[in-house]
Amino acid sequence: NSMKPEFQRGDVVIISDIEQKMVGNLKIGDIIVYRLDNSRVIHRIAEIKEYNGKLFFRTKGDNNSTVDKDYVSEEQVVGVVKMVIPKLGYPTVWLSDLFENNTPDVKTGDL
Repeated sequence: NSMKPEFQRGDVVIISDIEQKMVGNLKIGDIIVYRLDNSRVIHRIAEIKEYNGKLFFRTKGDNNSTVDKDYVSEEQVVGVVKMVIPKLGYPTVWLSDLFENNTPDVKTGDL
């Protein structure tokens, strides 16, 4: 929900991969996709800094009250959001919820 109202759970986000040489064309306000540990995050660029010839981005979810704690390095950036299709992904959300809610809890013996 960090990017509400731009998009939310159930929306499909169309992303364009970005080549490292094109990262320099990003600007404040662009919505980027970046690697963080073993996941991907989609947030808006709030600030751009250059340090030792490399770019670093401060990002923020539209629905978050503050910017993200850590800067995103140019190597972490993998794509840019190009389009959002509202609600198209809801069948996937429903199926995911169905299986999560009907999965037996082995720890409590709920088989």
